[in-house]
Amino acid sequence: MLVGMTIPVLVNFSGLIELLNTVRTAHSIRYHIVDNSTANHSVAESWNLGCRTLFDAGCDVVIVANDDIVLCPHSIDNLVDCWRETDAWIVTAANLRGGPSSEQVKIMVPKPPYRVHAHPDFSFFLLPRHTWDRVGEFDENFLRAYFEDNDYHARVVLAGGTAVSTSAAPMYHYGGGTQNHGVTPVVSGNEFSANAAYFQRKWGHAVVTEESLMRQHYYPTPFKP
Repeated sequence: MLVGMTIPVLVNFSGLIELLNTVRTAHSIRYHIVDNSTANHSVAESWNLGCRTLFDAGCDVVIVANDDIVLCPHSIDNLVDCWRETDAWIVTAANLRGGPSSEQVKIMVPKPPYRVHAHPDFSFFLLPRHTWDRVGEFDENFLRAYFEDNDYHARVVLAGGTAVSTSAAPMYHYGGGTQNHGVTPVVSGNEFSANAAYFQRKWGHAVVTEESLMRQHYYPTPFKP
């Protein structure tokens, strides 16, 4: 099993180093760091660049990670195991922020029974090759950041798949790693509003997080009621 990991970074390089220092896996792993300090790609562009590069290099799955995450030693391998054991098209880690500290998560040993939740967390997610081939790339019409993950989740669901989070793969997500290291907001209010409006036009409804509601309220095909 060849696991890829792509991590877009704009300014939070200290967070990137902390994340990499917590990566443990029995699988072969290949990295693609997207340095946005000069290119400044949007989130969707960054994810596409990393995933394309790693899948083209022969990776079976690609893990897409924020730069403000720390992992427990078993998170990656348990994430892969959950994907193998379920029919989920995307599997994500479970954020323990608000519970154990980040230092506690770094040495945690998750114990069964594990819970699989229907609410994925796209700050650290595993994307199998078959999902990438079936659903396609992330929508680069979203400006900078926000809603590109909701859009991909909708496309997975409307294509007949599902996305889940597993308690077997704990992470600690600090949150705001890029925003907190910048002098000015990375995403302006106008850009956020433009992304929300584009999502509404594309799917005919504002974001919903329950997959049953997606099938009920979203267009069955983007832009086509």
